[in-house]
Amino acid sequence: MGGASASRPPSEPPTWWRRCGVHTNLNTKPWAKVPVNEDDRAEVGKGHEFPTQLFKSHYNMPTFEISKYASSEILAWAMSFSLGNVVLSGTGPYVYVITPALGATNPTGLELPYFSFVQQIRPGGSAVLDEMLVGCAVKGWKLSIKNSPGRASATCSVECVTTGMYTSPSGITLPAAATPHEFNAGMITALTFNGVNYLSGGSAKQFLSMDASWENNFRPGFFPGSGSQDGYQIQGRFEWGDRTFTVQFVVRVQSGSTEYASLIALTTGTATFTMTRDANNSFRC
Repeated sequence: MGGASASRPPSEPPTWWRRCGVHTNLNTKPWAKVPVNEDDRAEVGKGHEFPTQLFKSHYNMPTFEISKYASSEILAWAMSFSLGNVVLSGTGPYVYVITPALGATNPTGLELPYFSFVQQIRPGGSAVLDEMLVGCAVKGWKLSIKNSPGRASATCSVECVTTGMYTSPSGITLPAAATPHEFNAGMITALTFNGVNYLSGGSAKQFLSMDASWENNFRPGFFPGSGSQDGYQIQGRFEWGDRTFTVQFVVRVQSGSTEYASLIALTTGTATFTMTRDANNSFRC
């Protein structure tokens, strides 16, 4: 993957990518906390095979999916936190050129930037849920382009992991939700896969759908001194493993066409697509 770039309006500060702010989420489930316990059922000397004691082990926090319609805001944030190497240019609109970090030059080794995640239900004096999960990282993302109308034609889902550390109550007063600058499939202004331009020429209008995904394949972060919460061990870091990037797409092809010949011959090449909303909001991968 060569990288991705995203533009932001002049009103946003250069450090915007380090904060997601308050945005809506199509995933209505809260991020669950799962404590794991042990017992003494396998230990001899009790006179029977039944457990008599419980012991705290660790927090096994499941992944959490942030699911949104694709926008310049969520794409800039997802790419920045999942790839890690961000180069800023411009004075407004700001342009972020984002490429995968390398362990040899990344200031934090194999660790990507971390963030905190606040989730609230009826915050205030009678809050049902108000907590901040600390030490979160982007596990991976998926960008889907569909042959359909509306906002659902371009969606982005981001898988997040967290250490198990949290603060409750969060102590955070969230501002109003931001208004995203969303894309849809009709805003694709460049679409060239393996040397074939699907927006012009003989292959125009033959593109149906695409799924692009990135996976960091984090290594487990439990180690001596990784920390604890409520007496349960938590993870102290997330280091990327063998990262993978995949692009799958569906097009209509004819026998004897360049696209069909490249498919059968396993020809490799580059995939480039651009979504443009306006002069201040675009995404290129």
